[in-house]
Amino acid sequence: MPAVLSATISIPHGSQPFPLALRQVLKLASSSEAVVVTHVELDAESARLELGVAGRTHVTSGLDLDLDLGLVLRAALGELFSAIPLVGVVEAFAAQAARLEALHALTSMMLRSSDLDRALYVMLSGITSGHGLAMNRAALFLRDDAENRYVGSKAIGPVDAAEAHRIWEAIEVEGKTMENLVEDYASPDLDGRFAEIVRSLELRTGDHPDDELAIAEATSGPIRFTRDQPVNASLGALSVEKEWVVSVVKVHGAILGVVVCDNLYSGVAISDDELEALERFVEQSALVWENLSLLRRVESLARHDALTGLLNRRALETRLEEESARALRNERPLSVLVLDVDHFKRINDQRGHAAGDEALRAVGALLSGSLRAADFAGRMGGDEFLVLLPEAAEHEAATVAQRIGEAAARANVSLSIGGATWPTSAPDLASLVSRADASLYDAKREGRARAIFASGLAVGPFEKS
Repeated sequence: MPAVLSATISIPHGSQPFPLALRQVLKLASSSEAVVVTHVELDAESARLELGVAGRTHVTSGLDLDLDLGLVLRAALGELFSAIPLVGVVEAFAAQAARLEALHALTSMMLRSSDLDRALYVMLSGITSGHGLAMNRAALFLRDDAENRYVGSKAIGPVDAAEAHRIWEAIEVEGKTMENLVEDYASPDLDGRFAEIVRSLELRTGDHPDDELAIAEATSGPIRFTRDQPVNASLGALSVEKEWVVSVVKVHGAILGVVVCDNLYSGVAISDDELEALERFVEQSALVWENLSLLRRVESLARHDALTGLLNRRALETRLEEESARALRNERPLSVLVLDVDHFKRINDQRGHAAGDEALRAVGALLSGSLRAADFAGRMGGDEFLVLLPEAAEHEAATVAQRIGEAAARANVSLSIGGATWPTSAPDLASLVSRADASLYDAKREGRARAIFASGLAVGPFEKS
C-alpha cells in the first residue's frame, strides 16, 4: 500500500447500529497492513473513526460513517495527504475494501451451500470474477494421497485469448452480479474447454529443488512465481508462463488440494495485496471444504452398508419406491434380483466369521463391478442382497444375473439368484420383491449357483468361465 494509516475507533453501545465504514475498516485492518487499529473504545455514546498519518488526523462521525469506506476515505485522505499521492491511496483503499467485502460475501455463500462441488465452484469464482480477485484463470486439483498426486477437478477461465475477450465483453455488456456469475460457473452447461483440459490432468511433485509444487507444499499461503516456464513438468500442461500463483489448500496441516491461477491473457501483474486477499480467502474456503467433506462422509455412512460399501436396507427401500414410481409413470419395465450366498452358515461355522465377512465383501465388490451406471445394489441384511435394474426387461435382467453369478464363481463364491420383472412376471410393483424372493428359493431347490425368474426362466448353473 502507498501509506499506513493508524485508526482509532469508537464503537456505539449495543442498542445502536454498527456503521458500514467501521465494519469495513476493521475487516481491512485484520487482513492488510494498510491500516493499523491503535485503539478501540467499546460502548461509546456514538460511533467515531479517527484516521492519522505523520502527525495529521481526520475524524469521521455521524451519518458519514454509514457510507462505503471508499467514500469516507476520499474525504479523510484529502486532509492527510497531498493531492499527488491522494488518488493512488484512495483507489487502493477503495479497491481493497470492495475486494474484501466481495470475498466475505462469497465465503458466506460457500457456508450456506450444502453441496461441496458447488462450494468449490464458489471458491474459484472468488478468484476469477471481477467482484473478487479478477484473475483470468483458476484451476483446482484434488489431493490423492494414495497415488501421491493431485487430480484435476474444476476450473474457471478461457482456453485462449480469443475466448478471454469474448467472456470479458459479455460480462461487461450483461452487467452480471456476483450471484449471476456463481450460477454461471456452477452450471454444467457452461463448463468450458479449460475445465475439460483441467479434468484430464494430474499434477505430481517433482524432485527438482525449484519445483513449484514442492515449494508450495512446504509453504504456508500462496506462492507467486515469475518464470518464463514452470520447472514442474505437469504444470506445463496448464500453459502457465511469466507469472502465476500456486496455493496449496490446507486445513489442520492436511492437504485437500491445490489451486493454480494466473492472468495469462490480460498480462496484469498480481499484486501483494491480491496475494494477501487470496491467502485469507483460501484459508476460509479450506475450513468450509473440510466441513462439507465431513458432512458428505456422514451422509454416505448413513446410506451405505459399512461392510460391503453398497446401499443399506433403508436407502435401498427408498430407492425402490422412487424407481417403482418412475416405472409406473413412464410405463417402463423394472426388474429386481434377490440373491444370497449359498451355504453361508457353513462358511461361518467351518471357517469363522472373518471368512464370512470376506465373502460378503467379495459379493459387494463384484456387484459394484457388474452393474450398469443406472442400476442399484444393496445389502438387505445377513447374506441377502437386492439389485434394482430400472428399465430392464426380463432378458436384460437375465444377462445381468448371469454376469453376477459367473463373476461370483470366479471369486469362489456360490450365489443363488431370484428375479422378477414388472409388468411381465409381477403384475403389480408391490409384489415385485416378494416374487423375486420366492424365485430365489426355487433356485436353491434346483441345486443353487443359478438364477430363476418368476416367469420360470432359468439361467445357470454358474461356472468359472
